[in-house]
Amino acid sequence: MRNENEAVRDLLSKLTEAPFRVTEPVLGDSLHGKKLKWFVACEEATYVPQTAHADTAWADVDDKKIWLESSIFGFASDFIEEDYGEEASIRFMRMKSHDFSDSLFRQEFWKEFPLVMKKFEDYELVASQISSRRDVQLQLKYHEDFGGEEVTLTLVAVIDITEGMDLQSRLKAIEKNVQALKEAYQEIENLRMPSQQQ
Repeated sequence: MRNENEAVRDLLSKLTEAPFRVTEPVLGDSLHGKKLKWFVACEEATYVPQTAHADTAWADVDDKKIWLESSIFGFASDFIEEDYGEEASIRFMRMKSHDFSDSLFRQEFWKEFPLVMKKFEDYELVASQISSRRDVQLQLKYHEDFGGEEVTLTLVAVIDITEGMDLQSRLKAIEKNVQALKEAYQEIENLRMPSQQQ
């Protein structure tokens, strides 16, 4: 019988036609504050066009969840620089907090960079609408990186592992969520590059 991580690796490889591999987490490994049970990723850059919407998957030990995550589709400072210039981007990186889950920070960010916050809220809306339509849990994730000076944006899908959920049921849930991530990722890309829409 295959292990769950191997089955997930095989499924993601099949769905994306890209080589995913299993990485055994070292004791104490964590990702986004979650202790890892297993981790699967496609780390070969040549496959980014096929895997951008779902290039990593992992299970966490404590919450009994499976997570799927897209590649990084943007840096907050780049969005700011595009709309407000380099000085504004530097001002953002010097802000004391970059916690988008904090309503006070969001208000401050909205006040400073309304065009960028509107874009982020549009992306959150895409994730929310597709979540409702497909009965999944998609989220736009803001990750503080580079010593807290930068924020990267990704899409994640969260799958709750319920009591008695067998491997086949988990794989079906993963496939459903990968399809939802692909749709959301494409919609966000279309919002980012309207001139490239057909």
